[in-house]
Amino acid sequence: MTSMEAAQAMTRGITRVAPEAQIDQAPMADGGEGTMSVLATAMNAETRHAMVRSALGTPIQAPYSMTADGCAIIDIASVVGLGLTPAQDRDIMMSSTSGVGDVVRAALDAGATRLLIGLGGSATNDGGAGLFAALGASLLDGSGADVTPTPTGLARVSRVDLSGLDPRLATVRIEAACDVTNPLLGPNGATAIFAPQKGGTAVTLPLMETAMARWAQALTSACGRDCRETPGAGAAGGLGYALLMLGGVTRSGVDVVIEATGLEKRIAAADLVMTGEGSLDGQTASGKAPWGIAQVAHRHRVPVLAFAGRVLGGEDNYDAVLPIASGPVDLATALKDGPTNLENTVVHAMRLMRVGGALTRRGDRNW
Repeated sequence: MTSMEAAQAMTRGITRVAPEAQIDQAPMADGGEGTMSVLATAMNAETRHAMVRSALGTPIQAPYSMTADGCAIIDIASVVGLGLTPAQDRDIMMSSTSGVGDVVRAALDAGATRLLIGLGGSATNDGGAGLFAALGASLLDGSGADVTPTPTGLARVSRVDLSGLDPRLATVRIEAACDVTNPLLGPNGATAIFAPQKGGTAVTLPLMETAMARWAQALTSACGRDCRETPGAGAAGGLGYALLMLGGVTRSGVDVVIEATGLEKRIAAADLVMTGEGSLDGQTASGKAPWGIAQVAHRHRVPVLAFAGRVLGGEDNYDAVLPIASGPVDLATALKDGPTNLENTVVHAMRLMRVGGALTRRGDRNW
């Protein structure tokens, strides 16, 4: 479900029990898939399209959004996202973020003075080398020959020539919205933590880590600064690192969305908050949307209920956590029945609160 579809399912469940309820639907995101849509709505941005390269170099039309004051909003999942390539065709060793550079260039051509880039859902692990190459940098091996900005090519990179880098990057404001704080390299880095989800194997993971280290050393020498250990550098297969090296900053994705949607005031005016995600687990508290929403709710002493397709930990962050599946189920069925299951679970929660009298004590934050 998208965040809007989840909000609509929750609304249906609420109104079945309490048709008099006043409901404020606030679709959320945390830097991953759907961030651009949420921010574009909140910031009254216009959706545009650019011809770019997918993670494997296939030409595609990718959306981005532009506000009237020149802020371009980009979801990398819409450009080099894992979901854009069928599982049988994925090849992380040949994947690249060149398409992100393509859409950045299109946004600059359209007059962007600020880039707000949601990092999440990528199929890549190139440390943002493709981004740099698409924006005019040259990646060279020991003999001065060009190398491709993929994990395979980066195994040979020795030097980065920035003389052709788009000069507009020096003046544009770059903000990377992400939900992780991982460094670029090491046991908690991009390759070790995230590459296995994208097709990395016991054979290719060490190769990618070595290639990433070569790329980082070459770029550090070219830029004269080092962002390898900066929190968020490992986001999106190291794309966070590349954006940091361009002078950008990383921000909590959920905080960016909370700010843009005015969620603080909206929650302060509420009697109850409902949120959720597909899998509520140990990663949720690292900065994903439900965790961020719960922090806001706690500040205003508003009870918060979390709903999830599966619950594997992290329940203490919420007043109650409710799994929506009615019993053991395979993933395909769980996905198909998700909206109905969410609606029905909200109905059960509302009935329990009504039986307990909670729905009649309007404004009582000490449930």
